[in-house]
Amino acid sequence: MHKDSPLSPFYQPSVMSEDRFRAMIGRSISRARYISSIISGTSYSDDDSDHGYSGGGGGGVYTSIASSPSSSGEPSAAPSSAPGPSSNGQSKVIPNDGDYLMELGIGTPPVKIVAIADTGSDLVWIQCKPCDSCYNQTDPIFDSTKSSTFDNSVSCNDTICLAILPSSSCGDNLLCEYMYGYGGGSITFGNLARETFTFSSGSNNASSSIPGIGFGCSHSSEGQFTPNVDGLIGLGGGAASLVRQLDSSIHGKFSYCLVPYAENTTSILNMGDKAVVNGPGVVTIPMTSGNYTFYMISLNSITIGNDTIPYTPDDTTNIIVDSGTTITYIPDFALTKVIDAVSKTINLNKTKDPQNYLSLCYSHSVKDPPYPFPNITFNFDNQLGHDQVSVVLTATQTFIQSTDDVICLAMDYSGKSDNIAIFGNVAQQNMHVGYDLHANVISMAPADCSKLSSS
Repeated sequence: MHKDSPLSPFYQPSVMSEDRFRAMIGRSISRARYISSIISGTSYSDDDSDHGYSGGGGGGVYTSIASSPSSSGEPSAAPSSAPGPSSNGQSKVIPNDGDYLMELGIGTPPVKIVAIADTGSDLVWIQCKPCDSCYNQTDPIFDSTKSSTFDNSVSCNDTICLAILPSSSCGDNLLCEYMYGYGGGSITFGNLARETFTFSSGSNNASSSIPGIGFGCSHSSEGQFTPNVDGLIGLGGGAASLVRQLDSSIHGKFSYCLVPYAENTTSILNMGDKAVVNGPGVVTIPMTSGNYTFYMISLNSITIGNDTIPYTPDDTTNIIVDSGTTITYIPDFALTKVIDAVSKTINLNKTKDPQNYLSLCYSHSVKDPPYPFPNITFNFDNQLGHDQVSVVLTATQTFIQSTDDVICLAMDYSGKSDNIAIFGNVAQQNMHVGYDLHANVISMAPADCSKLSSS
């Protein structure tokens, strides 16, 4: 359920739609710049003022900022995958102001938590008691003393610690401690622990509990965290992520289907055998090599109507598929041509984005009849026997309301980080997206995510 829906328990009637949009895009810009700094190995600064943005909430991509100053960035050996009684697991996926949340249980007996689902990071963490300096959280903060399965004895030589902090330094007790920072200055730190995680099995309200999952027990979190979020679930490709830790149970497979922001409903994140994407329009795209946390595929061209725009940057054709970045980023050399091609097909009055973020906007009210915006097709390289495979994006996946009276193309470039390319979560709305980490492929198929069956 979207927290800004009147039906949602997180609804805040005093927050204007323009304010929600501003916060959402601000985080998106910050995240794109930070991802670019990780990939390029350059320093990150979030004090730029172009695009009308200066600082803010970050994006949910983590780096060690204290305990591993000399980390090489290479993946460590995966920690021992936690065994599970079932090869299937599910979580409810909840849209949340540009971020998507997932529900699961932690501890014994299980306590329900709601955390950001993030394919662009690896660390799993929630706020824990005692919380020396925690952000204000709606749910009760997790009390490990009430769980019979909590294990706080994770040492600095433990595989899960080495996976997160390859060059960690320990405290006096030799237990694994961490400090991780967001792109926009938000920080969380605490100690690593192990605990039992519980997921829905998707049938008859049954559940599946998996012991020994490594996670960050955060005792201090500062920055732009919202009260309805208990923490973050890293779903990236690194060794410490939830999906890598569950590998022996889910066979490297997970999928999600993101409902559009405006719909007052939830969807499903599947792990294991039920994560297979199939049906009309499904395409399978090989992932490329790159930073081990991020899921990258190779973009070949973008088609609008009769115009096909080659995508040939100097250094890379990789584009990151990311659930935590709102809009889609492509370099300026391609964005300029995309805007020209889209503009030729639209007979609406152009206007400036009142928020001063996005480059192509039109006067179009949320109360107006739907406009026939053009489809935008992303053509990806396919190493499985064909030249390319194509993902067709409709207006739901390519345009976003900046205000109640202005609609904008949900694509842009990230300022000075001009070579970064990210396939954001607006583009993934009403798309069933599946990851197979063993076959090293991503599958996508159009879907009505609000009706995706959990059976």
